[in-house]
Amino acid sequence: MTYRTAARSFSVAKDIPMRQITRIAIVAGACCAISGQTHVSPITTDVVVIGAGPGGLSTALEAGQRGLRVTVVDMSSVFGGTAVISEGALALVDTPLQRSQGIHDSPDLAFQDFVTWGDDPDLAWAKLYAERSRVDIHDWLTAMGVRFTSLRTPAGNSVARYHENPERGYGVVKPIYRECLRTEGITFEWNTRITNLTVRDGRVIGATGVRLRTGAAVEFRAQTVVMATGGFQSNAALVRQHWPGGPAPDRILLGSGVHSTGSGLDLAAKAGAAMTGLDRQWNYTWGFPDPRDRTGTRGVYIRIMSAIWVNQRGERFVDEVSSAKLQMADIARQPSGRYWAIFDAPGKASTVTAGTDWADPARVEHLIFGSPLVTSAPALLDLARAIGVPEDRLVASVERYNRHVESGRDEDFGRFGAGRDRGQLPLRRAPQAIRQRPFYAMPLYVLTRKSMGGVRIDASSRVLTARGEPIPGLFAVGEVSGFGGLNGKAGLEGTFIAPSMLQGRMVGRLLAPSPIARPLASVASVPAATMDSPAANERCVTWHFERVHRVVLDRAWTCTRCHKELAPFTAAAHRIDRMSQIDTCVTCHVTPQTR
Repeated sequence: MTYRTAARSFSVAKDIPMRQITRIAIVAGACCAISGQTHVSPITTDVVVIGAGPGGLSTALEAGQRGLRVTVVDMSSVFGGTAVISEGALALVDTPLQRSQGIHDSPDLAFQDFVTWGDDPDLAWAKLYAERSRVDIHDWLTAMGVRFTSLRTPAGNSVARYHENPERGYGVVKPIYRECLRTEGITFEWNTRITNLTVRDGRVIGATGVRLRTGAAVEFRAQTVVMATGGFQSNAALVRQHWPGGPAPDRILLGSGVHSTGSGLDLAAKAGAAMTGLDRQWNYTWGFPDPRDRTGTRGVYIRIMSAIWVNQRGERFVDEVSSAKLQMADIARQPSGRYWAIFDAPGKASTVTAGTDWADPARVEHLIFGSPLVTSAPALLDLARAIGVPEDRLVASVERYNRHVESGRDEDFGRFGAGRDRGQLPLRRAPQAIRQRPFYAMPLYVLTRKSMGGVRIDASSRVLTARGEPIPGLFAVGEVSGFGGLNGKAGLEGTFIAPSMLQGRMVGRLLAPSPIARPLASVASVPAATMDSPAANERCVTWHFERVHRVVLDRAWTCTRCHKELAPFTAAAHRIDRMSQIDTCVTCHVTPQTR
């Protein structure tokens, strides 16, 4: 890959360790797939899809396999959106895996769970998803090689329908992207931000934007624009503005994708779209400051399954394994928005960290438990002093909890024993007393995650005005539309990625009802990017490079560990092989067992 600064250009040889590359003014994204050239004339296509997450990719694949020309535009240099680094579990109804475990599920039962738990979901979308998740999502993904290997029962579900796969979010998004690359007529425009939708005589006919690496303007013209831009849970101002049910906590950590800033809401609003349910947010209560984040605003979802939570008074205040739906009001009242997870040495082994970024236990140990924010001490009195809570109250809280464990019933908050209900997460392990040194304290905060409201759509994903009229030529799928409102006010879990896929497939079919049989396309390589400078203040241009190469530096790898196409390396002939780069992702984004 060739890098150019204002003074000179240079190349990275195949055998140079990344640690020796000490200063790069601007770099190409690790999975770059465009040349960086400016298009003088508009790019004409049948469908423009804004966003390469699960909804956008599913739209593109379905439409492309039906003979339409599809251009997918994304601000990032990598596919998958937030989903590719998520847990990737999907709520699917009446599947072979469920049946093999004796679990009796049905669309009617799933629909009732949506209604009961969601409290005012969109009934049409909830019913549609419950009826079609098996065929349109499960069967579709498994036909592309996805393996669902385990089931769980998140809060609100009557039965276990939360389907997990060994490769997490990467595992369910990768095959869709791979098929997009192999489908004639689907092209990708990376590192490109759409700034406006083009409207003529009331119809959306395209979009304009900017190439983030060069600052060059770009225009797309199409019969249809599909918005798949994600939510707004990484926009702290919007999150607070629309915080549900009372004042927001003093501190909130951002836990959605780096590009989930609500850009699609602005685009749609300028084109005349109405918004709905922006206060319907699905946020988590196990947020820990991301040790990789320089801004101090982003967080990691981490659960210590055996921990108790105490407030700044050293007292328990909530059932720690209940759903965030039931915890949030109590947590929002905590001073500074902070509370503490208290656990011991055996409890540390119950750590669960969400997302493909954190699938390696050694990485969790190094970055999370090696963080100065995590406190350990040989005694509870020492721990209390270290974190600034009353010593006697912390000791009393732990001792009281231990007595409840011995008796088999949590008399304070019903965490275990009689009285548990569907609002509480099923216990995945027996309650465990906190007795064995060292003792730990981890600060926790609310962590943003998913937007369950957004651009208003109908049952065909057409974007609607405030009068309920469709805007011709404009569709929205996935989180930008709040998933059609099927979750209502609370998510059943696993009901975000899969509905995005369903909406995308439905739009693709609507745009081109008949599939076209044709041979698979050969995947051509593309030139590597060479840039003088990015657009001003656009750190999103290099975020993926910075993230993955921090791992490379930590592990002292050479470039060819991931970029096998660099061997033998010749700068003039270097090209990007997009298909091979899909498999490169597993270097960072899988559990050790799947490497």
